[in-house]
Amino acid sequence: MNEYGGNRFRGEDQIQPPWEIVTLTDYRRRHALYVEDAGLQKLRSTVSMIAQWDDHEFTNNPYGNGMGADNHQPECNGNRTNPGSKCSTDEGDFLERANHAAQAYFEWLPLRRGPRATQGQVDTDLTIVVEWGDVATFLLQDTRIEARPAHGTIGLQEPEFNLDLFSIYLSAAAGLGADVRTWQAEDFALAHAYAESLLNDPRYELLGAAQRQIMTDIFSASKAGGKVWQIYGSSVVVGDQLGSGSMYSLLEAYPDQAGVIGPYLDALYPSSGGQTLRGRTHASAATRPLQAGSSAACAAHSDFLRGSAVRWPAAPLLTPCLPGLNPDSWTGFKHERAMLYDILKQHTNNAVVLSGDVHDFWALQLHKDGETEPIGINIVAGGVTANGWGTSVGAAFGPFGQNAYNYFEEATKLADPYLKYAGIKDKGFWVIKANATHHVSEAIMINTDEFNPNPTNDALALTPIVEGVLAPYYCDVSLVSTAGQKGSLVEQAACEIEFMVPSSRRRASSAPTQAQIHPRASPCDCLFEDKLGMQCNCL
Repeated sequence: MNEYGGNRFRGEDQIQPPWEIVTLTDYRRRHALYVEDAGLQKLRSTVSMIAQWDDHEFTNNPYGNGMGADNHQPECNGNRTNPGSKCSTDEGDFLERANHAAQAYFEWLPLRRGPRATQGQVDTDLTIVVEWGDVATFLLQDTRIEARPAHGTIGLQEPEFNLDLFSIYLSAAAGLGADVRTWQAEDFALAHAYAESLLNDPRYELLGAAQRQIMTDIFSASKAGGKVWQIYGSSVVVGDQLGSGSMYSLLEAYPDQAGVIGPYLDALYPSSGGQTLRGRTHASAATRPLQAGSSAACAAHSDFLRGSAVRWPAAPLLTPCLPGLNPDSWTGFKHERAMLYDILKQHTNNAVVLSGDVHDFWALQLHKDGETEPIGINIVAGGVTANGWGTSVGAAFGPFGQNAYNYFEEATKLADPYLKYAGIKDKGFWVIKANATHHVSEAIMINTDEFNPNPTNDALALTPIVEGVLAPYYCDVSLVSTAGQKGSLVEQAACEIEFMVPSSRRRASSAPTQAQIHPRASPCDCLFEDKLGMQCNCL
């Protein structure tokens, strides 16, 4: 779920309450709205569920155990991360808001809590342990509230740091308009060293010592007990997210298709839709083997930028000179991530990490920095409805056709040999099957077709649920990890997991060609009569 008011995203014109949620009543009503969905009701009544929060169950990017958040304005005139941000009313003390959010979450979500007492100013006791027979141990922990600092979460540092330099780095990396064509090699090298010092600072943690000890104890006992799989739920991505690098790498990987791919990219990069990709382009194929941050790599990239006639607003993100950066994930907390990797390496038989947050589908092998041997896998779930890369690619690259998705996904895999799957186009979920010998992950998708003005998922959202009838889905990939081969992740030729539906009917229907339009719900809500200024029929 998310905390925003209506009309921020497609399909939210009926959201309740219609404003950004802040009070306990607000959060309870928003949870109730989701549970009113017939599809979610059916899901909850059919299968067991284990819930884990991310940031939006509170508000976008909270930090500091109730200290603040990116999307929180105590006084309705913006805060230090969103100066001038608009809001309809003062949002007050964030600690009070965070506790409202946590209370409503624990009231509405299916989970079993333990094995420890409430920690800190906000009730963050999200620790969940589920033993699945002799096959697996599940462990879920909070990575959003308890230990998380402002660093990484919102891209700001304590006053003693050089904010100007890091802000320039973040602005350029995020494509926010910083023009770095004039940077010299030493400028890139300095930014790289500074960013790495922050990413590796031991003061910054997502879990904290208490949660790390719980993980060590739970997984050690699971390993000693002969459980095959140790499965960890992290709301944010653990592996590095390097992005697409240079899409021109496709020419080297697929020389037989160069006549098609080359002209496509030549048209794409100078276009407005290619702005983001321009910043992710390596200086040249020759620089890729260079060590990140090395003087040679930085000099090559500096020459590349200064020699270009195009302004490169996202310049440093994925060049050999500066690292890929998603500081909101474990990449922004590399010191503690190294300790996490040690736990997975030493105290698991076969480590699997399940993550979300980033709205798109990824599957990665995990490995410690400086080491090549994988120690586990990270399966990253995209959104069921939330916008991701696919929306941006579809909107920006529409004139270049469906291949934009395929090329982008393939380029991300070429940029990172540990990335085994990328799915940015469609929405769906992962289905996972595990036994004593294999762990199978399959991406189940609906063709959302962002190039179509009436995407399939919009029509399906308006289609009544029929017992025994499934939406038209497809399986995009099947990835197998073999017990005893830690970190193995191999794509197999065909998907194997089947869906069993009531009455033994399977895969029975496709989306209607004409969506059935249902009457919009009245904006009247009895919980909010006064605030809405309406008299509702609340009998």
